[in-house]
Amino acid sequence: MTSQTAYLLVSHGSRDSHPQIALESLADLVKQQLNHLSNNNGATLGTQPLYETQLQPRFIKTATIIKKTAPIVVETATLELGTYSLHERIQQVAEKVQPLGIDKLKIVPLFLLKGVHVTEDIPEQIELARQNLSHSIKLELSPYLGNSPQIIPLLAGQFSQLTAGKRILLSHGSRRSQANQQIEQIASQLGAKPAYWSVSPSLAQQIATMANSETKTIAIMPYFLFRGGIIEAIAQEIQHLQSTYRDLTLHLGNPLEATPELASLIVEAQL
Repeated sequence: MTSQTAYLLVSHGSRDSHPQIALESLADLVKQQLNHLSNNNGATLGTQPLYETQLQPRFIKTATIIKKTAPIVVETATLELGTYSLHERIQQVAEKVQPLGIDKLKIVPLFLLKGVHVTEDIPEQIELARQNLSHSIKLELSPYLGNSPQIIPLLAGQFSQLTAGKRILLSHGSRRSQANQQIEQIASQLGAKPAYWSVSPSLAQQIATMANSETKTIAIMPYFLFRGGIIEAIAQEIQHLQSTYRDLTLHLGNPLEATPELASLIVEAQL
């Protein structure tokens, strides 16, 4: 019997309304792409080079697992600051999809770092939900978003939109050194220096170091998911740094948003 799967996209959660709106938009894009695969047997999802050269071959090979015997369901949840706790939300979605003939719920962490939320908090919430559900539906934890190898070309494309001699990849940072090492590796592949919002080296520290070089234009890419309070705070800090280092030109890029390209990374990881 073919397993029928629903998907639950899990973000961190925010008091700002934009991240929740963006999360719902991203879920819609993921659902559209899964439906497209189901209806077109793995045909290309769009005209973007990322789809055609890197994702389409894998989609063609694996699209046969997407059957239309049950509707494609993509729901959303937050780890924090939601109306319900994550384990309650998992239970709600599982109970909602079971009557539709769906016997597996994939929980997809939309997190960029392999920090405590990914390694401890979300698995604990899944286990709590599992204790309150029947064995007729399987809960499966998918790889976190930042684990996708396609993150590199996606960030490279965003960096290419900013004209600058030097680059900084600005991440939230984690108290787990392993997560920060991952950012260092990503930054290195992008020809950038890593900086962190919550740990050292900070953005200000990296700017101070670069201010002594001959290159006076710096691109800063926020490695965050969706706009919100932190992105606004980053923009304010960059304004302050710009006034401090008047001979520098600082360019702030955009965080990852709800785009077809980002949705394709999520879809690819589920196939």
